[in-house]
Amino acid sequence: MDKFKDKYAKISIVAVFGAVISGIFEPSFYFIFSPILSLVGILSALIGIKEYRKGKIKKTLSFLGLILNIFFLLFFLLILFIIRIQGYD
Repeated sequence: MDKFKDKYAKISIVAVFGAVISGIFEPSFYFIFSPILSLVGILSALIGIKEYRKGKIKKTLSFLGLILNIFFLLFFLLILFIIRIQGYD
């Protein structure tokens, strides 16, 4: 039985959950930690996809992590943009 040992996908998925949790509990005008976590997740997912394509990893969830991190990064940046337009900073 093949064990699932993709540390890059794990980091990417954990970064998604960390970004969402910190986005919920962060004050809206300090939205800085969530996008940083999303960027870390995207970088980790891209490394995982590269390792998967080289054949070093047999199974990966890095594609899912990449999609989720990009979605939440765009979501957080949209919130920041809306906050800046309304002048709440």
